[in-house]
Amino acid sequence: ETEERAIAVREVLRYVNSSAHPVIGIAPEGSDHPGGVLGALPPGVGRFMLLVSQSCPDILPVGVWKDAGTIHLNFGTPYQLDIEPGLSSPARDEWVGTIVMGKIAELLPVRLRGKYGK
Repeated sequence: ETEERAIAVREVLRYVNSSAHPVIGIAPEGSDHPGGVLGALPPGVGRFMLLVSQSCPDILPVGVWKDAGTIHLNFGTPYQLDIEPGLSSPARDEWVGTIVMGKIAELLPVRLRGKYGK
């Protein structure tokens, strides 16, 4: 599975770097967490999103949830990642993840925000 993920990452980066106006949809968590709440991102996802944001600088956060058989979409305000200089690779990963998931959490009902519901 690791090799397949690496191939997918390279394909996405190739697409964003070769398209005039690339559009990418990312579900950062990559899986459902118990209770449908937001959970921590897998390692490396923040750094991947930072790489993608170099060619797709505008990020449009979307909160998506299901309630009583209805799927809800709540679109937020576009933003850009401004990385703090001098962060280590793991710190960059966590920093981006916290920003991205925080923006998504703001668009969800409080009960689904998980650890990002501050």
